[in-house]
Amino acid sequence: MHLPRVYTVEEIAEYLSVPKEVIEKDVEIGKLQAMHFGQHRRIGSDDFEQYLQRSKLSNSTSQVRLWRPDAPFDYKWPDENVDYLDTAFSRPMPDQSGKERGLKIGFTNRPAAGRNRRRALVIVNRYPSVEFVASNDFESSGLMASIIKSDGKQLPLGAKLPKGYEALKIVRYRDYVDGPGASSNSAVLAHKDDLETMAQHALLRYTGRL
Repeated sequence: MHLPRVYTVEEIAEYLSVPKEVIEKDVEIGKLQAMHFGQHRRIGSDDFEQYLQRSKLSNSTSQVRLWRPDAPFDYKWPDENVDYLDTAFSRPMPDQSGKERGLKIGFTNRPAAGRNRRRALVIVNRYPSVEFVASNDFESSGLMASIIKSDGKQLPLGAKLPKGYEALKIVRYRDYVDGPGASSNSAVLAHKDDLETMAQHALLRYTGRL
């Protein structure tokens, strides 16, 4: 049985270099989930990680506002299957060389790893670059993962990452999207509202193919 590490409120506050009262308030309003043992509160490492992810998303709100809501659309794959993207956003965005690219992110539902899951398709200059797939606990966490490829092959966890991935959250895909046929290789993790991270991953894949 795997037991997550637990922290006190004081340890979380010290780690983040913020007043203890800030963490206590976030626990009280439910922003940070805590376990209660009598008068003692403890925060599990998984809940702490999700708290950090949500805080990162909140801090990037000004960037997310650059995304413009777009009309739903159909995308036809080479095998003739068609996805209906019911929610979409778009914006121009510079790649790593500074060249501006047109990006569109559309959301749909499609089976993966044994269940119907939310997906995000990221299109760069009309090219379908990457897909993010909802995690097993998507309803509560909002997290999605997208497999990293290099030279057309999935990248094993721990292998050297292509340049540009250092600032992204890298995880084992199957730790989040678990089920029949799920990959055990490296993936980028993002919240469903973190369009910036999705776009960065897509631009890295797109420019890597040029």
